[in-house]
Amino acid sequence: SLVFVAASAAQRNGRDTTRRADTQKLATAIEQWAANNNGALPKDTDIPSLKANGYLDTSKFKDPGNGEEYIILGRTDSLDPGFCFPKYMAYVPDSLANPTKYRLETCLESGVYKYTP
Repeated sequence: SLVFVAASAAQRNGRDTTRRADTQKLATAIEQWAANNNGALPKDTDIPSLKANGYLDTSKFKDPGNGEEYIILGRTDSLDPGFCFPKYMAYVPDSLANPTKYRLETCLESGVYKYTP
């Protein structure tokens, strides 16, 4: 039974590692968007355009736990760790303080991963 527990933990860690890497792919897509739009970050409503306009390869940008496409939320506050489920990401622009800064948050099996490029 110890082998089963260790294998299960290793699988969870592997999925979370993939989710962190996918978060960085989203950051790259946002940076490409900004480069093509005079430095302006995408608005919440532009997030679907990242997929539609080729900034993100939707065939590869899927949650490793269930193979479904990530759901990217445009938000003004952080993901609630108590209600965070894998396959969810949040794009949180810091538009008030600095319109060129943002952070991404991804629901992992081990909690919320916060990424600031």
